[in-house]
Amino acid sequence: MDPGELIALLGLLLGGVTLVGGLFGAWALGRMQAERKALDAHDEDDWDARLTRIERMIEAMALDMERMSEAQRYVARRLPNVEPRVEKQANPGSLPRV
Repeated sequence: MDPGELIALLGLLLGGVTLVGGLFGAWALGRMQAERKALDAHDEDDWDARLTRIERMIEAMALDMERMSEAQRYVARRLPNVEPRVEKQANPGSLPRV
């Protein structure tokens, strides 16, 4: 086979691969844009329902946070009234536990 024919054949092969890759890329890009448009085409009622659910969840989290802060304040008030426990040492020569 002549080197000129080989170069021409290789050029045709690479051109075909490039053409097929470009067509596939254009098809994939079109499909991705169509899916994006379909996702963006939600009804307003769906958005209102989602916002309502989000508001309820945020209110519930705020209530739970308030309960936790109440419990923390209660424990903080009770903590100074607790006397520390003194452990009995088994051996008088041993070091105290920390």
